[in-house]
Amino acid sequence: MLRLILSNFKKCFTDITFYMCIVLVFGLCFTATVISDPVTEDPLTVLDLIIRNDSQLVLDNVQLNAFEIFKAGGTGSWLVMFLPIIVSFSFAKRFCDSRESRFIRLETIRLSRLSYNLGTVISAVLLSGLAVVIGYLLYGIYTAAVFPDLSYYPGEAEYYLHAFDQLLPPFDMLYDIIGMSAGYIALLLGMFLYASLSVLPAVLAASVMRNQYLIICLPFFASYIMTIICQRLWGIVFTDVDATMPYLSTIATAIHPAAIENIFLYGNTALPTVIYNAVLAAGAVTLFIIAMNRRLDKGE
Repeated sequence: MLRLILSNFKKCFTDITFYMCIVLVFGLCFTATVISDPVTEDPLTVLDLIIRNDSQLVLDNVQLNAFEIFKAGGTGSWLVMFLPIIVSFSFAKRFCDSRESRFIRLETIRLSRLSYNLGTVISAVLLSGLAVVIGYLLYGIYTAAVFPDLSYYPGEAEYYLHAFDQLLPPFDMLYDIIGMSAGYIALLLGMFLYASLSVLPAVLAASVMRNQYLIICLPFFASYIMTIICQRLWGIVFTDVDATMPYLSTIATAIHPAAIENIFLYGNTALPTVIYNAVLAAGAVTLFIIAMNRRLDKGE
């Protein structure tokens, strides 16, 4: 199985779709809306701020510090919506090419079906997370060079530092040692988990479908539907004046597709999110293995 995983890594690193995913992640991060124009009140994205090059605007607003810009790129941009498509793109092409070339039959002869199926899932999860993290990291490096650190806002920085009181262990201890770098690491690991889990619907779809375009699009539709459901639940909570259903807020936060991204940064909501995503991931992997084992064509 390890040889299969290494083989998939080699194939992926020589495939242009892997690098296209990195570029797409990097570009979409700049679509995050971070502030409104003080004159026109139009929303401004990270790209707008870079193009305008208004240093006074940046220095007058503490929310435009490098860390907040980095966090917004992962949580407040179009990346959240399109990430299921991005991570599925590379996997679907690679898996469907292997199926069309009948390479799957050769692999299952050398390995057991279980080893091949587990190796396929592990490869998809690791490579998807790696592609997204590389793109997000490049975005972070660029914005750290362009936007000021929190130290440039001595009067208001304390408000943002309180957010790190919710860091999950061991990031809370790591924060005492390396400072805000612990927050960057927490966001990168959260993004890795988000990307890794987002590819699982595509993996499951690939076990019963041959059309790579459907395999790519189905995770997006699933994520969109879950987002709409969460919005409806939050709407019920906000209109519930008597607070008769407080548990709906916890449910909506836990089942939101992007909730896993911030579990290391905001530990107070981590447990239900982790349980929900762990159950979904285990179910998707189990169904993939069952479906692939029951195929008489060995997955072709």
